[in-house]
Amino acid sequence: MRGSVTALFTLALILSIAACGGGGGDGNSAPTTPAMSDEGAPRVVSVSAPRARECGSGEVFIYSAEAAGPEVDHWFWELGPGSSPQISVSPRPIVILHNHQPSEADADYSGRVTVWDNEGRASTTEFNYSVAYRSIPQTSFGELPETFTNNGSNGQAEIEFTVNLVDEREAVVELSVLEGDGVSVYPKRIAIDYFSGYRHRAVLTNSKPESRETVLRLAIITQHGCVNRLVRGPVPGKEYPAGSIAVIPSECEVSVGDTFEVVVYITRLPVDALHFAAVEVYYTEGVAPVMESWNLGEPGGGQWEKDGITALIPQRILAMNLEDTESVFIHQDMSLVAVGICSLTNGVEDPQPVPAGSSGALFNLKFQATEAGTAKLWFREDCTFVYSDDTSTAAPYTEYIGAEVTVNP
Repeated sequence: MRGSVTALFTLALILSIAACGGGGGDGNSAPTTPAMSDEGAPRVVSVSAPRARECGSGEVFIYSAEAAGPEVDHWFWELGPGSSPQISVSPRPIVILHNHQPSEADADYSGRVTVWDNEGRASTTEFNYSVAYRSIPQTSFGELPETFTNNGSNGQAEIEFTVNLVDEREAVVELSVLEGDGVSVYPKRIAIDYFSGYRHRAVLTNSKPESRETVLRLAIITQHGCVNRLVRGPVPGKEYPAGSIAVIPSECEVSVGDTFEVVVYITRLPVDALHFAAVEVYYTEGVAPVMESWNLGEPGGGQWEKDGITALIPQRILAMNLEDTESVFIHQDMSLVAVGICSLTNGVEDPQPVPAGSSGALFNLKFQATEAGTAKLWFREDCTFVYSDDTSTAAPYTEYIGAEVTVNP
């Protein structure tokens, strides 16, 4: 046996100068006050919240918190009138900030976050935050739909909108995905002139098989400031052919130095598979694997924790071997990651395969962007197959699907 192998969406509209903290809201630690706690419950020990000296009305902010004790199973944020939306169950709520002061002064608000563990024990923590006053340009959106619209192509959704410039002669619309693993948007930038009362269209593309809840930021930038909208909703999953194996990156566009996850996903396995004993993934210059990051099945959890399609292997997994070698099979400037996953069948009277038709993630690992350009990942087909029995009968996949990642400087 071969040993080497690898939106119904809610709108939030407010106006802004820029995204507070780059849209991440990281590092603004606010004082916290315990309000209620069950014995043994997880507790929030710090909250990243807006501060007026850095965050103004209309800016995008992402709340976050650090918890101690048992693992948090559920989050519930009550953010008050200084944030829109005011309620969230996300671990990292994405909001647009409000300053309701009638004068040009900072506005102070209070919020609270409640966390539960999987046994229902809860604790609540209160915190304060402040939002600076910001003057805003006279720019408005026209109509926006109440849902992302599936445009008839799998894995895609679209949004249409109009822009009305009041006291401005020109503007630029920038679109960015704030939340939605594997979702990208095109175009990312649209120039608008004074005659702007017509509809513009952007397409969101999801590279993952599962639908992704997405937060899209539309920012209209003028010489006097910026107008923000947040659009929330699902982007449908991409449909892959039956019997296929695909390389699916978590990001379609990254910058040099960034890391991103790559999942090898199988759609409706073509045969009963006892061993996933040969998967060879090639990658071009511009990206490199982080070898110690390998993980069975979906990202997250322990390296040897069976999930995805590997959760269907009833036997113990014998080995997962990774190799990083120079390739001489296709191009000299290309490398490969080779992975083998085998069931431990020694002494098992009737080893059970993963049944044909099963779908899920086989394994994942991180890649780092090292050089600007377009990086490609795909399979070496004659070395990527499954063993349909314990005597090493090799079965190919029906289709091998690669991917491209744009690496910006």
